[in-house]
Amino acid sequence: MEQKMDLTNLTLTELRAALRQGETNSVAATQAMLDRIVAQDNEIQSYLTITDELALEQAAAADQRLAAGDASPLLGVPIAVKDIISVQGVPNTAGSKILEGFIPPTTRLLCKN
Repeated sequence: MEQKMDLTNLTLTELRAALRQGETNSVAATQAMLDRIVAQDNEIQSYLTITDELALEQAAAADQRLAAGDASPLLGVPIAVKDIISVQGVPNTAGSKILEGFIPPTTRLLCKN
């Protein structure tokens, strides 16, 4: 019996290889990551905002690009975006109560180190 691959435990390079070899797709990898967040984030509390629909839409677009031959290095690999980077239309506080309720009109870096 074939064992199902745990996409949440793959390294970035392993996931990238699995995507390129057709062993999985970006939608499945993204859904696996979202499921893990749901299962564990109540305890860990590492996410302020989770954009399930946007993530899955972008994953589907990545799968189409991969199928068309796009070989961009990180295409299809799900990532988390830290709250110091503003993403258009996604609540962004940079961890500050002063910015509570702020929805950025553009995508850009809020803070520089």
